[in-house]
Amino acid sequence: MVEDLVRIEFEWNRFLDAWGRADDTASWRGWTPVEHGLHVLQTMVWSREGLMRNRGQTRPDEDSGLATTALRRLVFATFRIPSKLPEAPVGPPDVILPPEALIQLIREEREAWVGLCADSRALGPPWFAFPRLGHMAPRDWARFHVIHGLHHMHLARESRLA
Repeated sequence: MVEDLVRIEFEWNRFLDAWGRADDTASWRGWTPVEHGLHVLQTMVWSREGLMRNRGQTRPDEDSGLATTALRRLVFATFRIPSKLPEAPVGPPDVILPPEALIQLIREEREAWVGLCADSRALGPPWFAFPRLGHMAPRDWARFHVIHGLHHMHLARESRLA
């Protein structure tokens, strides 16, 4: 899981070196590359806070069914997010940051996730549900954040090349 968290930081650092400028014009959905990164960061914070709220609690029986399990497996196997997948309740970012500040925030969030992982070993793995993907443990969430980040990098890159 830590490898996934390190990859998130590495990929965003590399992407913003090539594409991110604080004064950029709008792209997909009116978002700049840095705003895409902020959205991914906000989703990481949202899910970590959800996992922390559920520490030490018994995971509910999987109520997601076959379709949700199949969709989660598809996302994890293909590293692609289908266009119909509902977004987390994290909207567009409302702050503007230089790329270096975003990378620093991603680094700090990675450290917070490492702390959550250490707690999980003591308390048992927490869970937190994502719409249409069901209940996920920290390892699944870390993998999802890599996929989600790559998805937003692709959207930003695609809109710039169009």
